[in-house]
Amino acid sequence: MEQVIAVVNCCLEAREFCFLCDQEPESIDHIIAKCPFTREVWFYILQAIGKQLPQGAPSTISWWRRLRALSDGEQQKGMDSLFALVSWQTWKERNARCFRLSEAWKPESATSCKSSRRKQIDGWMQEQED
Repeated sequence: MEQVIAVVNCCLEAREFCFLCDQEPESIDHIIAKCPFTREVWFYILQAIGKQLPQGAPSTISWWRRLRALSDGEQQKGMDSLFALVSWQTWKERNARCFRLSEAWKPESATSCKSSRRKQIDGWMQEQED
């Protein structure tokens, strides 16, 4: 068992800085709420649904609250779903760079199929209103 752990550990890169931006120490709050990569992803997504990128936030919970404030009432449920989806995709991208040393997607690709994504996001938001 020790040999397996040693083999796995020799292949992992120990880094102090974020795998997404390589600018600041990595933490969950950094990855989800503060990372320039993640903020750029949010910029493209919010632009696609006609919303403005809110001011940065120091923590994941405060970032989520700022995003929720962009919508009212039932649309907040759609924003909650969008927050979970983007956070999950961002985490998967971080892991792709960490464990496979590969880049799965770029922020601008978040809206590469802009019209179909727009329809999908609008559909999520509309479902929450109904």
